[in-house]
Amino acid sequence: MAPEQVRGEAADARTDLFALGVLLYELATGQRPFRGATLADLTSSILRDAPVPIGALSKESRPAWFASSNGVSKRTGDAGYQTAGRCGATWTG
Repeated sequence: MAPEQVRGEAADARTDLFALGVLLYELATGQRPFRGATLADLTSSILRDAPVPIGALSKESRPAWFASSNGVSKRTGDAGYQTAGRCGATWTG
């Protein structure tokens, strides 16, 4: 669940980009970027915690994975990708 959804705000295209970042993170590391023993703990983690950098968990991932996942898993309004085109440019150069 994207941070704006946790806060009860409207979802938009950046919500999907956040979900993509979570998916890429899990594929690259085998771990979830945000954790919590309960739903309340998990949603709190999404709102306040930064995931462990992929490079610290997986030495086999390509740099584009790092940039894409790190860019899209940032909270809305942060320096994360605002459009899918900007995310895709990371992969194509």
